[in-house]
Amino acid sequence: MEKVDKEHIEKMRILQIIRKNALNMNWKCMVDGCPEKTINSHLLQRHGVLDNIIEDGHMYELRVRDIFKWSKDVPPVVFKKVGLNDAISYPLFCNHHDTELFLDIEKNDPDVDAYRSQLLFSYRSVCAEMRKKEIEIDVNQRQLRSRILNLDSFYLKECIRGLEIGIKDLKFYEEQLLNEISTPKNLFTFEVAHFPFIPIYASASFSFETDKDKIESQNSVWDSAFIHILPRKSDLCIIIGYHKEYVNDRLKTFVGKWLHADKNTLGLLLTDLFSQRIEGFGMSEKLYQSMDEENIERFYEFQRKSIENYNMAFEPGFNLFEGEYWEKLWT
Repeated sequence: MEKVDKEHIEKMRILQIIRKNALNMNWKCMVDGCPEKTINSHLLQRHGVLDNIIEDGHMYELRVRDIFKWSKDVPPVVFKKVGLNDAISYPLFCNHHDTELFLDIEKNDPDVDAYRSQLLFSYRSVCAEMRKKEIEIDVNQRQLRSRILNLDSFYLKECIRGLEIGIKDLKFYEEQLLNEISTPKNLFTFEVAHFPFIPIYASASFSFETDKDKIESQNSVWDSAFIHILPRKSDLCIIIGYHKEYVNDRLKTFVGKWLHADKNTLGLLLTDLFSQRIEGFGMSEKLYQSMDEENIERFYEFQRKSIENYNMAFEPGFNLFEGEYWEKLWT
């Protein structure tokens, strides 16, 4: 038993090192042709949007659990306290492009109704999704090369193949967004909804495909959406959109729900969004501390089920944030 435990611990240590090395690698700037190395690019403005919810220099985000604490009875992710410098950020752009490209949305109060701003938020979120997949490919390739780990090569290769297919779709949207930023042709639709101030944030792109033939095909571009949740000084602004030529009826219905949400339905929508559609989100410490432990466990369980069952109609049916604090935010 002791030998088995030592072998397990050693494998966990190697997996931890592999992931750390992949994250800390000198990734290139995502602007085509730029040879410069990346900085830590934030999807939302640090000293602006995030300043509106930060408490004692921290907020909470969903992060991968310490690998040594993984088990079949414990979810692989957990809500963790993060500092401002690490909040909703990835190695995306060099310092020059991170500053130059996003001037319009790095203002203290960006124009959320401006088409260009909506495109810039979406372009940056697409780049983040691509980079995350590139990092996961690197992790899987390192695991494949490890003789000590001796992991299932078929499974790892299938994971890599799936990630590469996802990147191909994201590259399509990246190109479409860049062209639209340069020469607008009104190819995208964005809707903007406003709610009372809620200390929560997000910026992400996500697939919302319902066509079985396209899902089974490796050559079709999946319908996708873009969402940006901005806690401003006076309200919570939500920008949500899609490409006009790559949208299905269920996605249009999904977007419409956000425009007509109240305190009950918004909680359901946010729970649905965070549990199965996006990873790039966070909240204030006070909001996190107000959440019921039972609801957090329900959140983890639903997330596990949604991973096993790709179905755009699958909904959690509960509000992760319900409680006294949530109610006060609406008064």
